[in-house]
Amino acid sequence: MRQPLAGMKVWCTRPGRAGERSCWRLHELGAELIHAPTVSIEPSVPDAEILSAIRSRFSELVVGLTSPTSTENFVGACTAQRPDGTAWPVVAVGRRTALCAQDLGLDVVGVAPRATAADLGPALLQFSAAPVVLLPGSNLRRANLADDLRDAGREVIELLVQNTTPVEGIPGAVSGALGELDILVAFSPSALSFVDGLDPARRQLVQRIPVAAMGPTTGEQARGLGLQVVAQPKDPDEDQLMGLICQWWETTSA
Repeated sequence: MRQPLAGMKVWCTRPGRAGERSCWRLHELGAELIHAPTVSIEPSVPDAEILSAIRSRFSELVVGLTSPTSTENFVGACTAQRPDGTAWPVVAVGRRTALCAQDLGLDVVGVAPRATAADLGPALLQFSAAPVVLLPGSNLRRANLADDLRDAGREVIELLVQNTTPVEGIPGAVSGALGELDILVAFSPSALSFVDGLDPARRQLVQRIPVAAMGPTTGEQARGLGLQVVAQPKDPDEDQLMGLICQWWETTSA
């Protein structure tokens, strides 16, 4: 098997099972991995009053799913079925989230073509006439999606189903190897939040590491923190990201 990333030492910041899958892909391509997540994502117990309102208004709702993790946590909080026994109708952001929703028994009525919140809003308006949009998400969710839907005349219920907590400082697993790293792979803006809290000396060490960003929003966050982005797909797509990392390494290591 061809290993275009042979000789590359990678810091993968993605947490959980998604991070393990990404690390495996990089390993298969020949990279040496340090898996040191910079955020933790834990399910949270939603507010009881909001859950009661959701159950009483289920027939008015469509669910907007922003990631596989929030999809799993939504089902954990609300189950895959509405109070009438039918599956929740959902519009998913991108193929991976849609597949996750289908596997969990949700009724996927539409899929946004790209895995971005900017595409999920129009997709929700296109695929569902439901007057109320339920958005399961985390404590670090951005307001843009909900605001856009409200501007389009939809009522929005935001349901906290997970807590995303950035780490403090540099994870111990990677702390002693910063000078040896060839690239840092970031899959979300929150993955880079730890940089803000670093002392100047440690921050400079991280700023010397080239960054591969999952998409434009993550790339923008990286550049705002003084990091050099060397690989970034036009739209969030892991396949494209892996390809761009391979292209960059081929040029760099030649």
